[in-house]
Amino acid sequence: MFAKLNKEIEKSANDHIEFWSHLDSQMVDLNVLHKLGLNIITNTKKINEFWHQLININSKYPKALQLYGNYIDKIKNDGVEGEELIKKA
Repeated sequence: MFAKLNKEIEKSANDHIEFWSHLDSQMVDLNVLHKLGLNIITNTKKINEFWHQLININSKYPKALQLYGNYIDKIKNDGVEGEELIKKA
C-alpha cells in the first residue's frame, strides 16, 4: 500500500510541475491544461484512498506519515497539516 501511495504522489507531483510549467510558457494549450488538471484530480482521489487504507492498517507508520505530510505541505500547499503529519512521523 505504501508503494502505491508513493507512486501516485510521484505522478501527482510530476503533473503539478508540468501544469505550472505549461502555464508559464508563452503558448498555453488549454487542452493540455485540461488533461493535466484531470490527472491531478484523479491522482488526488487515489492518493486519498491509499492514505485512508494505509492509516487504517497502521496509523503510526513513520515513512507514510513523512511521505503524506510532505505531499500535503509541498504539493497541496497546506503547511499546517503537512507539518503536523511530519511531526507525528
